[in-house]
Amino acid sequence: MDPTQTTAKKNPGTSAMLVTSLALGSGNVGFMGGIFASLVGELSLYEATGAGSGFGAAAFAVGLSAASFVRNSGEA
Repeated sequence: MDPTQTTAKKNPGTSAMLVTSLALGSGNVGFMGGIFASLVGELSLYEATGAGSGFGAAAFAVGLSAASFVRNSGEA
């Protein structure tokens, strides 16, 4: 290899793949959170759905914040 050429940076994946993975994982967390809230709090289906949606939205927000921090920490 020619020593004057620089090596290309590795692409850890596209942002769309990351957001999709986070959304699917957050959906799973929300589903489990809704089931847990239904069992522990003796909630109706409607209330448990709201609780699960809240869990999922919070998990998505925390996941995006963490992913943004990890992606930008390498660029200083």
